[in-house]
Amino acid sequence: TQWSSQTQLQSIVDFIIENKTVFGIEYVVHMGDIVEVYSNKTDWELKDSVFSQLTNDISFGWLTGNHDGESQNYIGDDYFAFSHSLMVPTDDA
Repeated sequence: TQWSSQTQLQSIVDFIIENKTVFGIEYVVHMGDIVEVYSNKTDWELKDSVFSQLTNDISFGWLTGNHDGESQNYIGDDYFAFSHSLMVPTDDA
């Protein structure tokens, strides 16, 4: 998703939400490189605004890719904090 536009990313998330029941989707994991440049706060905010929609219906987690940060300058937790990204869906049924 590091090069995805907001429209492309929103389409992916919409598909996941709309097909949750059809495909039995309970958890989504992003394999890293959410952003292209780790210090681009605007890109983090955009990606967070779209991915955070998953926490209402589907648990979401992510791995840090090589474009998502450097250990000494990492800002990803400001947008995708561990407790936020692994949030359990609100309906535990």
